[in-house]
Amino acid sequence: MALLLLVLDVWVSGQGIVRPIHAGARGPSAEIVRHDFPGARLFDDNGLDGQQFYAIARDPWHPDDVAPHLDNARYRYQRPLLAVSAWLLHPSGGGPGLVFALVLVNAVGLFVGGTALGSIARRLGGPPWVAGLYPVLPGSLWSLFNGVADGLAVALSLVTIALFLDGRSRLACCAAVAAVLTRETTILVPLALVLATRRRSDIPLVLAPVVALGALLVAVRLFVPAGGLPHEGLVLPFTGLVDAVRTRWLHGEELVGMAATVSAFVLGAYVLVRKREPVELRWVIGLQMAFLTACSGGVLGDDFGGTRSTLMLLAVGTSILTGSLRPSAVDG
Repeated sequence: MALLLLVLDVWVSGQGIVRPIHAGARGPSAEIVRHDFPGARLFDDNGLDGQQFYAIARDPWHPDDVAPHLDNARYRYQRPLLAVSAWLLHPSGGGPGLVFALVLVNAVGLFVGGTALGSIARRLGGPPWVAGLYPVLPGSLWSLFNGVADGLAVALSLVTIALFLDGRSRLACCAAVAAVLTRETTILVPLALVLATRRRSDIPLVLAPVVALGALLVAVRLFVPAGGLPHEGLVLPFTGLVDAVRTRWLHGEELVGMAATVSAFVLGAYVLVRKREPVELRWVIGLQMAFLTACSGGVLGDDFGGTRSTLMLLAVGTSILTGSLRPSAVDG
């Protein structure tokens, strides 16, 4: 279904193969996109982040050459797994094949995420059709339509949770490492699981991704040029939500982002107040909500930001809401 919607989106846009990377005529990667797709019709704006994943995927191993085509090279290189995976599928430079590779990696990620979400829901006594929800959640669709890594990152986090609940700790560690190499904020998921169980044997689940992320950040600092636009930082709790309401939603703007953000917070609050088990997922929900309250209005308020930043909360909350949550089902 998600791929069919993507095909429809590409057809309606009239942009052809460049549509899934949402390149803008004034965007940081516009020069590369025009070189690889002569005559392509780009958006008359700065575009979105997919163009930068595309720029990295063309040649991820030469950051000095790629950096001029990114808005903040060090920040973008902190999330390499999507671009590197696409490069592995299409290592011969840019063009339509690389765009297809990015779409394929994201599509596989959505399938894996749906399978993991279904596994979690079934463990809680939920129906099997829950697996089909993940690929069509707003954040998943925005990730697929715009060539960004959030759908894949959350999918890997759901795999981490499913494996952890099944007692497959080593595989869960591997999934958690892959998740933080896709998006660094997914470190909150293994942290929540370890805080929930408070077992010394579970410490590697958070230690392994922390070490991997630390090594990545050191490598980025050593080999990737500095400079560029500052990225969105954390703000005082709830000020981002207030800003989103005041500057966007009350003016009837970015309503898809509003729907995703509001529904995620409502669902998360309901789960925390009304549902008592499983404690591991309640910790995941709690840390996600705490993190989101400190995100800026730009992250929470926009269609592009709000849908993706709340994807983890919506996915995990849905798995809990649709399950019977029998304690015996969780404890195995």
